[in-house]
Amino acid sequence: MILKKEKCKIGILEILLAVASLLFMIGIRLWFPVCNATGESIMPCHWAGEMLKAMSILFLGLSLVHIFIPDAKTKIGIDISLAALSILALNIPGNIIRICGNADMACRRLTQPFSTIFCIIMAVLSLLDIVFYFSVLSNEKHKRKDNGDMA
Repeated sequence: MILKKEKCKIGILEILLAVASLLFMIGIRLWFPVCNATGESIMPCHWAGEMLKAMSILFLGLSLVHIFIPDAKTKIGIDISLAALSILALNIPGNIIRICGNADMACRRLTQPFSTIFCIIMAVLSLLDIVFYFSVLSNEKHKRKDNGDMA
């Protein structure tokens, strides 16, 4: 398959996905960290934070790959992965890995709300991108039919 220039355009949703992923990766490390692991005692939220840090790398990696892949079907697959990863990450702090019970702790006050907002944004952006690329595929299919009828 030959790459066409019109297929390699970078859309606004792709940029938003990459920027949101980068902000999540930075935010979970610098702005909204979980409680510190001090001495012999490691809070359970520490492991939720570690998991979110790892997932932030996956978000960014998938978002960057999404930008450079020209095929709409592959982009839909990456968007499905991003949406699924968002749902998984949404459930990590508090559901899959418990966090501190005290409402004054950093994990409860900062990390959980930040990751929840981010995950919802990523899921919505991914789903919007899926709808967009399905419409692109549908338009291409109709163009092929129209051109096939004329030949």
